[in-house]
Amino acid sequence: MERPRKIGAKFSGKDIVADDVLQDITTTWDSKRDRWNGYDAHEYKKVVERFEEKERQKKADGELEDDDDDELKKTQDGQLGEKVRSLRERGDKAAYLEDLSEDAVEFNPKTRTMRTEGGTINDNGQFERKLSDSALEYENLRQKAEGLSEQGMAIHMEASPTEAVLKLKQLQQEKESQKHKLKQELLEKYGGAEHLAPRPKEVEIVPLEASTVTKSGEDKPGLKPSSIKSRYPEDIYPGNHSSVWGSYWINGKWGFACCHSLVKHSYCLGEKGIEINDSKEEVPQVSTEHPNKRSYDEVSQ
Repeated sequence: MERPRKIGAKFSGKDIVADDVLQDITTTWDSKRDRWNGYDAHEYKKVVERFEEKERQKKADGELEDDDDDELKKTQDGQLGEKVRSLRERGDKAAYLEDLSEDAVEFNPKTRTMRTEGGTINDNGQFERKLSDSALEYENLRQKAEGLSEQGMAIHMEASPTEAVLKLKQLQQEKESQKHKLKQELLEKYGGAEHLAPRPKEVEIVPLEASTVTKSGEDKPGLKPSSIKSRYPEDIYPGNHSSVWGSYWINGKWGFACCHSLVKHSYCLGEKGIEINDSKEEVPQVSTEHPNKRSYDEVSQ
């Protein structure tokens, strides 16, 4: 763009420039509104030439080696990789509807995660699963390796995991040995090793087991409640019986397994009682039919 002349060229006769070429293009209604109207594909050749020039400069400087890393980062970030479907399909069943019991995990609709005891929600609203077993051990080793790597040590869990684990164990052993050595020096200097010896079993105080539940099943105040098996008395042997009432059952009646007696307040005779009670006539079965019920033959007559 040029500054407008003070005196026009047609009046001064100086700096006469050719007029702009105005194209008279006859277009239709559709071609007039075409977004690519007037585009010249040959103009893109300049963009290609500029890109090739940059590639030649990179090749000369040896910068093409970092292209693979850039592509890998883009793929990991999901820019070039396959898109991950974050939302479920309409036909899929929601995860929080799989288990509707009271002990089921709680669904957090804001973060679309399941709250369980195996994880927590961090400050960013993301679910972090608590590690356990070997995963927790590996995470601790990785954090230690990163700390030592920042201090200048050549240690890396991903590059050489075996070497890193051996180095960490060696450093841990050296740390423990130094700690033990310092402890021995302090004990030799100030004494007191006799107080660190374990207490003999003869003088140990054995805690007494206190009952925390009354006979009615209520918890005693001030004591930790314990689990109650049943509201009924258990392990009670009436009379001279060696088994509880209800340990024997025959023909719909309960009795004692020690003497096969079907009378609750009877005297136990042991093996002799078993012979006597088993030799008795078989107890008749109780009829389940209604006394006023009439048979089909009686009704038909």
